[in-house]
Parts: sequence; C-alpha cells; structure tokens
Amino acid sequence: MAKISNSSQISSIYTDGACSGNPGAGGWGVVINFSDGTSKEFGGREAHTTNNQMELAGAIAGLKFWQQLDQTKPVQLFTDSKYVIDGITRWIQGWKKNSWKTSSKQPVKNQELWQALDRLNSDQVSWCWVQGHSGDPNNERCDKIARNQIKNISLNPTKPIDPSSPIEELITKLKFDANGLIPAIAQDSQDGAVLMMAWMNAESIALTIQTGEVHYWSRSRKELWHKGATSGHIQKVKHFYYDCDADVILIKIEQVGGIACHTGVRSCFFTEVKIHDLNS
Repeated sequence: MAKISNSSQISSIYTDGACSGNPGAGGWGVVINFSDGTSKEFGGREAHTTNNQMELAGAIAGLKFWQQLDQTKPVQLFTDSKYVIDGITRWIQGWKKNSWKTSSKQPVKNQELWQALDRLNSDQVSWCWVQGHSGDPNNERCDKIARNQIKNISLNPTKPIDPSSPIEELITKLKFDANGLIPAIAQDSQDGAVLMMAWMNAESIALTIQTGEVHYWSRSRKELWHKGATSGHIQKVKHFYYDCDADVILIKIEQVGGIACHTGVRSCFFTEVKIHDLNS
C-alpha cells in the first residue's frame, strides 16, 4: 500500500480486550486516531478465549492496520493491560533468549500471539499504559467495542451437537488418543502443499464443521484455538477426510493470507533433512 499523506497519518492507537468468564467468550476493540482529527474503529471476537488473549489480539490488530499504511511517523499505542505492556517492553527479550520459556523453564503462555505481536513491533512504536475505566474516552470506546463483540457471540452461539447428528456420528468413528486428541494435517486445496499439523478434539472438530473454519486444540494452552482468528490467517474448509485407520484427519483448506506457520511463512514444513548428507 502506498504511503498516505502527512495530513492523515496515524497519531495514536488505542486497544482493549474483554472476556465474559476467564476463559469464556471474548472480544477486542481498536480505535485509530489520525492527525487530521478523524478516527477508525473496529473489533473482533472469539467464542473460547481469555482476557489476556483478547488484550493481545487488540494490540496485534492495531499494529497490523498501522503497518499496512507503511507509515514512517512514530505512533503511540495505548492499552490498559499491564500484561501487554510488561510483556512487549520487558519480558519478551528474555523469552526469546530462552527459546520461549519463562524464567522457571515453563512454556510462555500465548506464545503464538506474542510472536505475532513481536513481528509487528518496531522502534517506531511507543507503548503507553492508560488506566482502565478512568474516563479516558478512547479507552472507554475500545472497551465498549470489545463488549459489543461479546454480545454478538451470545446472539450467534455455536449450535449444540445433536447426539444423533451426522457430526456426532463422524466423531464416534474417529479414534482419539488417551488425551482425547487426534492429529490433523492442513493441506492447500489448490496445489496440495502440506501447510501444518496440529491437534483436534471432538469439540474442535464440531466447531470446524459448523463454522467452515478450522479450529484446533492447543496442547500448550489447553484450550480451543480458532486458527487465524487474531492473525487473520483463517483456514477455510474445502474438504474433510480421515485415513483408513480413522486416527488421522486431513483437511484441505483455503489458507487466507497464504500463511499457515506462526513464523510468518507459508508452511510449517520448511526445514528439509538432507538424507544424502546423513548417509555420506
């Protein structure tokens, strides 16, 4: 996208996240303020998430919009989340040095979101904390956008599974491991490229079929994971298969944005083992 004029450069970004229950239904909101006095608002939602994840999702969305404008002028990002502020300004360098482990050697929670935020961050971004619910009009507006997103979830809930439904019949045919999980391979429906492998449980399979967008189960976060909900790299289901032993799923998808891997590349399978070199 071409650079925008100086009169309409972004002067500030406000973001917020909210959750009804923690975990539970969640939403995020963003307010973009321009130097000419205009503003832009948008938000998003997740049916199964946490408050911290929604705080991160809002910040990611705000920076994505800023980055798309190819702006050279520095920008301030305001959030009422100390978790986001401390994470991006203090903790993240240590996490990266420790291969995304905390000081206690535990996996960093919400790693994929932190990595997405880290890729978008730059020296041009100033991270600013604002007191939540203190009357700041932009922060209050973000909070309202986030909470309206949660209301949209309650108005459009996921359909319950009828025990006699075709979805339930499918689930009963599949062979899950001792943890109730089954491996799922995502393949590009156009050229057949293998894009990623992740895990699914019965609920994520049902959500995938009901929504037409792939949902996985995150073993590290121990929660449902709507692929691309925060990054925008949603996987749209084209075909759904299982193998002859019914213990592996293959989903042929349309990969929105062309990126399936959290590292920012198309496929997670980019490290080739040179078999000839190993045998030489």
